[in-house]
Amino acid sequence: MRKTLKSAAMVVAIGVVAAVAQGLPANGATSCATLAPSDPSPGQRLGYSIAQSSDGEVTVAGSTQRYNGTTYDPSVAYVYVGATGSDLTATETAQLVRTDPVGMSGNDSFGSSVDVSGNGDTIVVGAQNYASGIGAVYVFQRTSSTSWEQSAHLDAPAGASSGQFGTSVAISDDGTRLLAGAPALSTSSQGGTAYYVLENGSWVLKTVVPGGSASALGGQDVEISADGTRAAVGAPQYKTTAGVYSGRVYTYTVTSSGLTPLATITDPSTAASSSTGSSFGFGALSFTADDNGLLIGAPFATAAPGTTGSSLGGIAFYYRYAGGWSRSATFSFPGTTSARLGYAGGISPDGTRIVVGAPYYTGTPGGRAFYSQKTGTAWGALGFVGPTGNNSSARVGISAGFGSNSRFVIGANTQDNPAGIRSGLAYVVDAS
Repeated sequence: MRKTLKSAAMVVAIGVVAAVAQGLPANGATSCATLAPSDPSPGQRLGYSIAQSSDGEVTVAGSTQRYNGTTYDPSVAYVYVGATGSDLTATETAQLVRTDPVGMSGNDSFGSSVDVSGNGDTIVVGAQNYASGIGAVYVFQRTSSTSWEQSAHLDAPAGASSGQFGTSVAISDDGTRLLAGAPALSTSSQGGTAYYVLENGSWVLKTVVPGGSASALGGQDVEISADGTRAAVGAPQYKTTAGVYSGRVYTYTVTSSGLTPLATITDPSTAASSSTGSSFGFGALSFTADDNGLLIGAPFATAAPGTTGSSLGGIAFYYRYAGGWSRSATFSFPGTTSARLGYAGGISPDGTRIVVGAPYYTGTPGGRAFYSQKTGTAWGALGFVGPTGNNSSARVGISAGFGSNSRFVIGANTQDNPAGIRSGLAYVVDAS
């Protein structure tokens, strides 16, 4: 299991903002177990997406391809069920298979996004390239302790001819409210997010909120709070008047009838010299259990707010809500250009732990996941967490998120499995 090391830390209070940087990378005080597919195949990409129930018992890992030795078959999502607490024992319990009679193909990316309800009974899986890029979302319902069956196929909203519906999905803990992003929705790729409510056993589309501007890619990432009363939608390519694709995040109050705009969070690190911007809101959207904390990733950021030339290759921001959103912490590290910190990630329900993926990190081959824990009002330095000995293109941290306060999961969709090159692996980590 993992060893606990120490590294230099810098925690600087800037008004209400704590800037959490990193000296030498460190291992977090955690233990890590591997989740592998029972039928690995080359290029399978298990771990492209990942989610865990709030008790840490059920983990779902998306696999976007499936190779039969000659061609690619429609992919499946893998379900692992294990013990709660510090016991990381988990076994592959089910493979989620769609029942669509037509329309499936080996390249429709079923598994490009996943989420699971709090008790693990309801699982949502996106297939962003279904029907040549229109996209689809599937809902699976638990029928026994070890099996789930498809209960719904949600088609893309009207006008989503190539919207990539299902690029992102999120479901409330009680399994009755669902968000699904379609970042290429509309001819200008404005993007949009569909909101559904489960009524009398059927999913009813309540509203579709737009992405905000042409090419904004609204819905690239979506999140709904555990109690289903708050939502966040990332529009990472929202274009400012200065012509910079800086990105932004829209937050909403959620009711059974629709989404009411709450506030818009703009990129605090907008750099006018950047041609592409930081892609603020691209990934890592994650609420705390009280709905008042929100993690946001900016994986293409090149400098921390108020600085220049640090070549960070990504930032994660942590916001608190108090009549309006205000940034309370910034997580970054120097000297790792194009690492894409904030590509994925999550914050623990109690708001005291953060895991953030940097799948293109080059300081250690194969990408990295980073972890930080809050003590009092101070966040510790980001430290390495998860697997070691990765192949050079493993993409560790391509997906990541919390289940319980002490348990989280990490995906590495092109990690080698001895039985399948680039088949992908997933990891469950305990930090109690």
